[in-house]
Amino acid sequence: MGLENNFNQSTQSPGTEDKSVLEKKQKEWDEKLKNADRAVDGLGLEMDENIKEAVVALVSNGFNTVGSCGGHFEEEERTARLPWIQFAYENEPTYRYVGEKEIREEIMSKYSLKSEREIFLSKTEAGKEYYSRTGDCENSPEWEAWSQKNEKLGKDISILLSEFYENRMSNCKMIIDRAYPAWVICPDDKILENKSLEEQKEILLETQKEFDLFAKFLKEKYFKS
Repeated sequence: MGLENNFNQSTQSPGTEDKSVLEKKQKEWDEKLKNADRAVDGLGLEMDENIKEAVVALVSNGFNTVGSCGGHFEEEERTARLPWIQFAYENEPTYRYVGEKEIREEIMSKYSLKSEREIFLSKTEAGKEYYSRTGDCENSPEWEAWSQKNEKLGKDISILLSEFYENRMSNCKMIIDRAYPAWVICPDDKILENKSLEEQKEILLETQKEFDLFAKFLKEKYFKS
């Protein structure tokens, strides 16, 4: 068996195996792009086109994304909304607390709610009761196990960003922030402080370019791995 394997390997054309691996990765990449074209968020909105490659690049490198925005300018509010990508460890438990399932069911029934999402509106009576009743609850073992993996994910992204900025400077540097329990990659909003509308629009374009460069960095990393 060993001799046969050695013979088969020795008769392969140079680079054949590498070419096969690259073709497989390209196929997986193209499939992920197609999936991104079909993806919608919780509100039924499609993924912004200008953030799609960065999302696919993160997913291809093993990071589970849960939301994103390509950035835009709010005409009514006269302010820029900078791009971001949110991510968390996969398979987040539905319930964080011990006994939370029963608490939700009781609140749903008490306030005749149609959707569990209404429970988390903190200014409503249902929301106030939910946060009051879960405030002293212990985290479930499932949540604790998931949370540890999610914390490691945040550290892994920090390492990735450090590598991205190792040999380059940027006025629109991306950071990793918390959108508990998830993480978010985004520019620091402070770069918009005391900026005119035109300056904000320029910054928006620069941060979008930064995500394009990040996507390119991640794509190269994926195909070289």
